[in-house]
Amino acid sequence: VGDAPPPIEMPKQILGDCDFELTFPVTNGEFHPEVAGNAFGMRVHPVYGNNNYVGNDGVVKQSGQLFHSGIDIDGPDGAIIVAAHSGTVTYAGYNGSHTPPQYTDFNQNPTGYYGTEGSGYGYMVKIQTDSCGKTIETLYAHMCCGNSAVGSSIFVKVGDVVEAGDKLGVIGNTGLSTMRHLHFSMYINGTAVDPAPYLES
Repeated sequence: VGDAPPPIEMPKQILGDCDFELTFPVTNGEFHPEVAGNAFGMRVHPVYGNNNYVGNDGVVKQSGQLFHSGIDIDGPDGAIIVAAHSGTVTYAGYNGSHTPPQYTDFNQNPTGYYGTEGSGYGYMVKIQTDSCGKTIETLYAHMCCGNSAVGSSIFVKVGDVVEAGDKLGVIGNTGLSTMRHLHFSMYINGTAVDPAPYLES
């Protein structure tokens, strides 16, 4: 599938004057911030749309855009997801339910299911490290496949110590996802931050 790109230095303004580096997390992957919904921040949700709902007064309301706590990275079928930094695996498994969420009519009667594999982040890995005086955690979501027919495509388990570039799994489309991609999030001291600047040369 190819080797991961070389590490990229993180911006000093966020982590101070230290040498913490990230590795791009998808082999042969690409991040396209110009594509609607791929970037960090508020967006129209790709499954829920503008998040229409019915209030207690029976009036259809629109809560507008929802917060996207990471970035979406494209990759070819079979692309390997790698650790963006060294650290300890704190989660490796399925997040959410294998049942897609239901949608309802204006009277809140269930009328069907969204066309996704399930809900939540699907197959997911989290890695945590303490560096630069801060706790840094990255999240890798919607990974392939993990069903009984093919076996799990997560290559690590909770407690494993990994290095930057180590293989975590395979890109997928599990959970509340509409297409094959990696949802990649980063948290500094528990707060979601935009990972995109860390992945730019």
